[in-house]
Amino acid sequence: MRKLPGLLVLLSLNASAQNFFGISTGNAAGTHGLYLNPASIADSRHKFYFNLG
Repeated sequence: MRKLPGLLVLLSLNASAQNFFGISTGNAAGTHGLYLNPASIADSRHKFYFNLG
């Protein structure tokens, strides 16, 4: 019974996954690089970029 509040706290914490750090730092990052470096879109290598996810 004493473990129940601790278990509820652990279950209610948000989980976050990795954020494509290898993809978002390259020249071909597209829109994936905007959250780390917003200026990267100024020298984009893409004429058109379509993001499915």
